[in-house]
Amino acid sequence: VPLLISGLLASGFQRFHFLSDSVSLYIPMSCRANDDRAAIQSLFPDNDTSFVRGASSGPISYVDLNLVPNSGGSVLKEDLWREAKLLVQAVEQVKVKVHGLEMGWADLCAKFEGKCVSNSFLDLLDTEGGLTGLRYPVQVNEEGGLVPLAAHLGGVTLVQGKVVEAKALKISFFLRGEAEST
Repeated sequence: VPLLISGLLASGFQRFHFLSDSVSLYIPMSCRANDDRAAIQSLFPDNDTSFVRGASSGPISYVDLNLVPNSGGSVLKEDLWREAKLLVQAVEQVKVKVHGLEMGWADLCAKFEGKCVSNSFLDLLDTEGGLTGLRYPVQVNEEGGLVPLAAHLGGVTLVQGKVVEAKALKISFFLRGEAEST
C-alpha cells in the first residue's frame, strides 16, 4: 500500500515544468513591467549582428570567466594575460554537435560588424606599453579605439589614473540571441 501511494503521488512530477527565466519566476505575469518590456522590445528589437554589451532590452546569454592569481597578487602580469589568451583560443576551438550538426564558436557567438564579439582587450599585452601605464576606466589602444578596462579588471589600484594593480581579470563570451539562432 505505501508503495502504491508513493507511485501515485510521484506521477504528479510528470506534469511539473521547471522555469529558469528570472523574469517569469520573480515578476508577476500581469504586472505593467511585462507590458512595458514588450513595448520596448517591439520598438527596439535586439540585433545580434550588431551586438553591444548593455544595449539589449532582454536577457542575454553569456559566460564570464573571472581569473584570479593563485598567489593573490596582481593580474597585470604577462604570463597571466598570455594564459588568458590561450584560454580564449581554447574556448573558441570547442565544437558541439546539435541534432547531428557540428557547430563552433563562430556559429554561436554574438557578432558586431560580422565578427564575433571578442576579448580583444587582451591584445593590450602586445602593444608598445604593454601592461604598464594602462589608463582606468578607459584605455585608448594604438588604433585610437577605446578599451573599457572597467569591464575587465577588478580590485583595481590607481596612481594618477593609471592602473598599478588589479586583483581579477574577466573574460566574457557572448552568445547569439534566440531570434538569430532559429
